[in-house]
Amino acid sequence: YRADVRGIAETADGSIWIGMRGGGVARCLGTNITQFRKAEGLPHDYVWALAAGDGGDLWIGTAGGGLGRWRAGQFSSITSRNGLPSNFFCSIQRDTEGNLWVGSYGGIFRMTQEELERFFTGKAFSVTPLVLDTTDGLPSLEMSGGNQPASCRTADGRLWFASAGGLVVVD
Repeated sequence: YRADVRGIAETADGSIWIGMRGGGVARCLGTNITQFRKAEGLPHDYVWALAAGDGGDLWIGTAGGGLGRWRAGQFSSITSRNGLPSNFFCSIQRDTEGNLWVGSYGGIFRMTQEELERFFTGKAFSVTPLVLDTTDGLPSLEMSGGNQPASCRTADGRLWFASAGGLVVVD
């Protein structure tokens, strides 16, 4: 299988994760490499964005399958059926408080750590992200993605996103 790599992230346990277009994700830990696909619980085989979370978690942005999370050897996911404005994730950034900011095909949205934890522990069945769209000044709802980095957090805490209509900054 020839991989079309779309993103790379390192988690706290030293794992290097590789997101692939059509190939899911691969985890490299020491000399061991393990590939995970939808059959192993990944929400979608097209992975466009990766972001390390706290304690070894990995956030996985897919092209059509929503957001996945790897925690303690298990995948779980959340989609538009649970309140996300889009299932196409172009980029993922964490702010200084640990919240997830997503560049998507539905604008930019933020989910708090607390809200995501309630969802993934079964205490809530949906999320209500803060959504930024053209009424907030975005030149386009479609963020650019499929290759990292399509966004970044600078030292001053601002978040930068590439969009189909130009560069966007969230302060």
